Amino acid sequence: MNHLLSRAPFLALLGVALSACLAAPDDSSAPEPEAAQQDDGLSPKVSFKRLAFGSLSSGDQGPAKNADIEEAQSWVLADGITGAHTQDLQGIKQAGKIPYIHFYIAAGMAKQAYKIDDCNVTSFDRSLCKWGGDYISKHVAQIVAAHGAAAKKVQQIMGQHPVLVHVEPDWYQYTQVTHPGYGNQKAVHALGPSESGAILDKIVDTIHASCASCNVVLDVSPWADDLGAYFSHVKLSSVAYVGLVGKPFNATTGKIDNYTYKSISAITGKKIIVNTAHGAGGWPTEYDATWDGKLDAMWAAGVGGLIESNKSRSHYEGVIAGYKAAHGGGGGTPPPGPEPGGSFGFAVASSINPWWIQVHVSAPGGAKVTSVSATVDGAKYALKLQSWGDWAVSPGSAVPAGAHVVFTAHDAEGHTGTAKSAAWPAK
Repeated sequence: MNHLLSRAPFLALLGVALSACLAAPDDSSAPEPEAAQQDDGLSPKVSFKRLAFGSLSSGDQGPAKNADIEEAQSWVLADGITGAHTQDLQGIKQAGKIPYIHFYIAAGMAKQAYKIDDCNVTSFDRSLCKWGGDYISKHVAQIVAAHGAAAKKVQQIMGQHPVLVHVEPDWYQYTQVTHPGYGNQKAVHALGPSESGAILDKIVDTIHASCASCNVVLDVSPWADDLGAYFSHVKLSSVAYVGLVGKPFNATTGKIDNYTYKSISAITGKKIIVNTAHGAGGWPTEYDATWDGKLDAMWAAGVGGLIESNKSRSHYEGVIAGYKAAHGGGGGTPPPGPEPGGSFGFAVASSINPWWIQVHVSAPGGAKVTSVSATVDGAKYALKLQSWGDWAVSPGSAVPAGAHVVFTAHDAEGHTGTAKSAAWPAK
């Protein structure tokens, strides 16, 4: 089994071609920029149009410089979004990257309440394998609410800046009646497939309702006996990607435990984010050279994103640069996908008021943003790049309460992106 340890792992970066459509509903009653919004098809989206790359954001060498998505260094547990998470997310946003954060909330709550631990670090009698499903079945409302609270906090931190949220690693273990790794001992209450799916759907729906910027990556346990039956009870239309995490995963067309990448993608209908950067306890693994030369094949097999170790970083940065150059990032023909304007990220600052317009802008592929303007009721203002990385201006006349500011940005590669803010605050 591929169970995780209680220590949150050293986490990682991804490189990605992004689609961030950041318009808010054109409605005078729309929430303020930092507030959560319902998913109306206009909230921020992250779309991989070619293989994404990432590396560890902490450790001996730091992240690959040409990675575009950064994974938060700590997983979200029973205490929700802490000051450490806030600082980390703010730093990622400030760097103009897309955050990737793990919600391990249900497991954290169960461990805290029942005084138990992950399955591979303790005896069966004191493990999530035995007690996890029991706790979850009795505390569905609290678990769903906790996910909503964490997602709302993420929204408040990130504004309209899109986020990838990896939901509940190893959830599949709660559906197992017996556990082969423990001599087929039985769980106190194994979640049935429909019960499990219904709870996951509530969690995902609550995340979306609480965080318009959040894109859910649903965890896959490749050691599962029947992923088809398991996922048949999950509303996968609400999920952006599926993800593997917890141990090294080689580049291969063969099976990863019980499934190939291709079969996982076929079962779920989703591209896979493969985190192969760390093993037991979250400690960094060695750079995995099995992926060199196989990137196109892995994309074809259903892999959408790869998180590698930051060991041998200079070599890995060369791998990333070579792939991007061959697939339209930093040279070559642009990859298929949305128009360039759809791949910018716009995050309106919480400090805005009628006399202050401020936004953080990231360009596709990490290109340099060269100019940003804001248009309000026909008046156009050129924003200036501030020392902390945001673009801002004090307009010649106050922005009316409820107005929508349209931002336009240009980058050094000749791309243009636009986004419309939510209703502007009165003060």
